[in-house]
Amino acid sequence: MKKSSDCWNSLFQLQACSGEVVMVFLNGETYLGHGCCEAIRTIEHQCWPALLGTLGFTTEETDVLKGYCDEAHHIQFPPSTPSSPVANKPTN
Repeated sequence: MKKSSDCWNSLFQLQACSGEVVMVFLNGETYLGHGCCEAIRTIEHQCWPALLGTLGFTTEETDVLKGYCDEAHHIQFPPSTPSSPVANKPTN
């Protein structure tokens, strides 16, 4: 669990990007800024997982936001792949 101050800062960041979140649901716009996604990911994964629901988001809306931000993070930071054992095999 993150420090409480990190969680509160993420909550304030989410408030600051609420316009972006509203546009996702009103216009089907599929872009949330990095800071907004970081706030959502921090809140959902490291602080208070049920918090977005208490802010008035439905379960489906919460899933959309988490899914978008998790996917954006995965694209930005793909998991590293271990090097091939063949590539590391010493040559004689």
